[in-house]
Amino acid sequence: LEPDLEEYKELETEVEELEDTEDELENARNEISELESRIDELEEESNEYQELIDEAEKHRDEAEQLDELEERRDNLNAEKTALSNERGEVEEQIEELESLDVESDAEVDCPTCDRPLDEEHKESVLQDKRDRLDEIDRRVSEIQDQLDELGEDIDRARSAKEEVGKISQWEDEQDKR
Repeated sequence: LEPDLEEYKELETEVEELEDTEDELENARNEISELESRIDELEEESNEYQELIDEAEKHRDEAEQLDELEERRDNLNAEKTALSNERGEVEEQIEELESLDVESDAEVDCPTCDRPLDEEHKESVLQDKRDRLDEIDRRVSEIQDQLDELGEDIDRARSAKEEVGKISQWEDEQDKR
């Protein structure tokens, strides 16, 4: 009987150890399940961060164009100003030509080329000047269209630059974690 009692106690100890091992195993399974859930969450978070990074790179490319766009705008504005000045000069030349009386007995010189001015030459020069005004007006209109478009591009580039700043700040905060 005593050997049976001892065997029973050994078996009881083994059962307790197995129950402890089973509890440890269940705890390990629960921990694995929690870790797998956390891994899924982190993968999803990582994908979201990658999308943000991709968006930031797109914004960064747009933002890098800002200086170039502003330079193009400045060049177009300078050309528009030069054309506006030239337009004023051409209008003055037209007014001067129109005020000259080539029918009078006095000989009048052409204000643009200094040769004697007759009615035919006067009309030819006036037509050239009016044609030049039309060219200037067409070019100024083209420039204005380009400036309007550039203004929109510059606004987008500035917004992108702001976004890049925010994302860079966010990335810095994430690096500190």
